[in-house]
Amino acid sequence: MADDLRAALDLLDAAGDLETVARPVDRAWEVTAVLDRLERDGRFPAVRFDAVQGFPGWAIAGNLFATRSKIAAFLGCAPDRVTETLAARLESPIDPILVSGGPAAPSQEVVLLGDDATLGRIPLVTHHERDAAPYVSLGVTIARDPETGRRNMGVYRYMQHGPRTFVPSLTSIANISDLFKKAEERGVPLEVAILPGVHPLLALAASYSAPTGTDELALAGGLLGRPVELVRARTLDLEVPAEAEVVIEARIMPGGRYPEAPFADMSRSYSRVKQGPMTEVSAITHRRNPILQLAFSGHPDATNMAAVCHEVAILRATRQASRGITGVHVPASGYGFHCYIAMKKRPTVEGRERGEQMNVMLAALGAVPQIKLIIAVDDDVDIYSDEAVLGALARRFQVVDPITRDQRILVIPAAKGASYDPSSFHREYPNSKLLMDATIRSDLTEEQRNGFTEASTVGADRIDLAQYLEERTR
Repeated sequence: MADDLRAALDLLDAAGDLETVARPVDRAWEVTAVLDRLERDGRFPAVRFDAVQGFPGWAIAGNLFATRSKIAAFLGCAPDRVTETLAARLESPIDPILVSGGPAAPSQEVVLLGDDATLGRIPLVTHHERDAAPYVSLGVTIARDPETGRRNMGVYRYMQHGPRTFVPSLTSIANISDLFKKAEERGVPLEVAILPGVHPLLALAASYSAPTGTDELALAGGLLGRPVELVRARTLDLEVPAEAEVVIEARIMPGGRYPEAPFADMSRSYSRVKQGPMTEVSAITHRRNPILQLAFSGHPDATNMAAVCHEVAILRATRQASRGITGVHVPASGYGFHCYIAMKKRPTVEGRERGEQMNVMLAALGAVPQIKLIIAVDDDVDIYSDEAVLGALARRFQVVDPITRDQRILVIPAAKGASYDPSSFHREYPNSKLLMDATIRSDLTEEQRNGFTEASTVGADRIDLAQYLEERTR
């Protein structure tokens, strides 16, 4: 099986989860307008735009991460097993292998060098109304640590600055920021290979916050179940995936800083204008009839890609705090700031509360600092349903327990948060955190616990509505 974007799209197509657009579209706003309209109608298929105005032979793909079921399809598991499956496979990395490059490698079927390597050859998308410029929004990036020589891969955004230049967003929490700082201190550029079109599992591996020194391409191999095949870049001392749709070879230059943004970020609000280094393109290689992939920032397509990786980190941390964790979820509705935790609490030998739910929520905060709201619920609550979690808050939660008078919330007024949070003014100010315990107390009597039983009807699961409701004619 090919480890590429085309295979992933074929998989979604076979499952009826891919829409194709044949009419020509404008890369500026129209592509994302279609995705946004689908979202407003409650629809989240992957979409491939097969005709881009001014770019014959190119296609654009989006919404590959817009639902949990898509990620499950790529992993070959059930949607409620995504986090567990990711966590298990990330524990079993498979090292990449080097294969022959040149025309035999799909990612180098077309090679543009020198003045021919212009970004005007790529249909970079303008996503939102006030975005400063076209962007590479799914900038899977391979670089090398200038000190250790170890490879690193992450996902970043790049604003087009000129015909052959970008300005990247290098936040202080990004690995690439540390690598560039090391290079700049040596007075040399940082070589980067930008890949806006790879297998979704490779993008997930790049999104995962792995320990320093980890080769994320080996993590990608673990997710895929086989080694990622690499070829040597044409103008850089780097290796790149042989099956990539597009490879932009570039160097992040030391010295000057240039404006980057506004751009609608993960919070679906415009990030403030920051200063970033100039990035100079040295080559562009791509497949014949290439597909450019975008991440629809601020929408489920981008949020879910980051969220499932956060879930892995939270799952590992919370299971250190309690053996009763049955699931964790970072919902797209919370833009990556919210977390739901399901658990089966264990009472003390006297049948009283242990308080482990508070340890669990604190462990989640330590694992992912972007989280600012955590709701702990019992294991009978469907944490993948906002309605079910809100229902638990409505029916099982009091800020102050009516019997014990204990508080069921904890407010942490100043802790590390997300720099893309508009409520902290898109800066690295300390964030407030809210932890809410919506679990049922362990020491209730059977009569008290029965008061939380949700009423149900008899036979609704066997009803065929077609036998009861008349079809309306127009």
